[in-house]
Amino acid sequence: MDKLIHATIRGITATFRIPLIVSGKSLCAPVPSYSTLLGFIGCCAGREVYPDEVRIGFEYRFGEGTSGAGLGVDMETTHRFELKDDRLRPHPKGTSIRFYEFHAYPVLELYLDNMDFFDILMQPAGIPTFGRSQDLAWIERVEKVDVEQKPSGKVCTTLMPFPQEAVGGRMLRLPEFFDNKKTGVTRDPMNIRLFQVIPTGSIIVNPNLYHVKTDEDDDHVIYLHKWAGIDGKE
Repeated sequence: MDKLIHATIRGITATFRIPLIVSGKSLCAPVPSYSTLLGFIGCCAGREVYPDEVRIGFEYRFGEGTSGAGLGVDMETTHRFELKDDRLRPHPKGTSIRFYEFHAYPVLELYLDNMDFFDILMQPAGIPTFGRSQDLAWIERVEKVDVEQKPSGKVCTTLMPFPQEAVGGRMLRLPEFFDNKKTGVTRDPMNIRLFQVIPTGSIIVNPNLYHVKTDEDDDHVIYLHKWAGIDGKE
């Protein structure tokens, strides 16, 4: 592999809800999951996109242009219904409120190995978002970059399978992707496994690292995610 697609994508807010955690407040993951990014690419393509079509690398940051850390809490009114006499009716207890953590001014540097997605990112079929439908995003730049593989290097904030030796970072149990091929039923989470949020500046040794040749920082690399097999084994 000697080329990747690089896209810079920005938004005003992002809500990457952590699945499998139910509490009084919806928590926001520090970075998007690979299933979220597949959904983002699928939105741009106007169809379902699956792991066998593309490998994904990314760097993520937020809070640029804000005076705080860029993490806030949103309140959203929910309208509750109950099933009565085979009809949905407003719940007698009225509306409720949910709390959502969100990131302000998110920036996603997205890298894809399948060149077929270049035109798709240039002219997306759907409206890309960072999580919820109101977290609108826009694709600022799309380009093809020359890359070379490296055995080790310095990454910016990204997500990698756990464990990464000698590197700290928050662990998250996440599905790699969702199987949505059967109509009329809910999606199946596939390959639920532990991932690790890798902080900016971490030195990584991994066979899936690539350096962009035009990058002036010779040590900077991108981790290109290697999907697990359907049984969860790489």
